[in-house]
Amino acid sequence: MKSVVLSITSKVFRETLPVVLGATIGELLAGLVLGGMKESLMLLPGLIVLIPAVLDLRGCISSALGSRLGSALHLGVMGWDKGLNTELTSNIQAALFLSGATSVFVGAVAYMVNMALKIPTIGFIGLVGISFASGIMAAVTQVTITIIVSFTSYRRGLDPDNITIPAMATIGDILGVTYIFLVASLYGGFLV
Repeated sequence: MKSVVLSITSKVFRETLPVVLGATIGELLAGLVLGGMKESLMLLPGLIVLIPAVLDLRGCISSALGSRLGSALHLGVMGWDKGLNTELTSNIQAALFLSGATSVFVGAVAYMVNMALKIPTIGFIGLVGISFASGIMAAVTQVTITIIVSFTSYRRGLDPDNITIPAMATIGDILGVTYIFLVASLYGGFLV
């Protein structure tokens, strides 16, 4: 019994260590992108309240999707050979809908927090629009990456949960910051 537990622990450690190390480097990259957003943050006050919630949102939705895909792969419901079946389509639609709806909600709450704390902010429509546009762009990209990572890791004999969840949390941060930066830059360009 002890050797079985040790074998499983060793397998999980071997599978997750490279992903966690890569996630650490990825988080540093996300921080660098965020550091490069100084001008956007100055031009669009109140955006800083939005960023933590959007980043958390990205990782949560894609990690949940990755977990669902991992379970479906182990059950044989999904796979490269199954194509774009009903199960996969339903999961994609749910992730995209959840991303869009929560992005609007997060943008609205960020606006209310800014108002309550008397933090100068851009208008309600601007903040919700930046949140929604960046959320949908990140969701489409991240759903695609989540499917590829889950299916590929499973095909290679790795447990998708050990690979997908930590990888998607980090990729979500990188994509979230990058898309917020891009959308905010476009929005800020319209203001000038």
